[in-house]
Amino acid sequence: MNADIEKLANAMGLSQYQTNVLKSNSAAYDIARLVKRGSVLCAPRNSHSIFNFLCRVFSGRAVDLIGKNKMLVCNQRGVKFFAHGFYSVPVGPYKYYANENGDVVARNSVVGRRK
Repeated sequence: MNADIEKLANAMGLSQYQTNVLKSNSAAYDIARLVKRGSVLCAPRNSHSIFNFLCRVFSGRAVDLIGKNKMLVCNQRGVKFFAHGFYSVPVGPYKYYANENGDVVARNSVVGRRK
């Protein structure tokens, strides 16, 4: 499996940190659904139980966002992507907006770039 992950990392242009995270947690991620948005790797979690399957149907797939050199979001549902590498993450009743480096930004800067 690690050889396949190495080939995938070369094809997608992943950083060494992103490759190491995928290798160390290969059973936790759905490797076939990996998506790279800017420099952020969106890695969906596997759902093996009925409860996780139902949660995925009603509230979306749980994903990890892996940056170039750090984990940005871990096991979170409802992540939305915007242009230029911006994304939003719901946390309780609030929604946080961040850039591709994981730095929190104002909502106006994200919405303004979306047009």
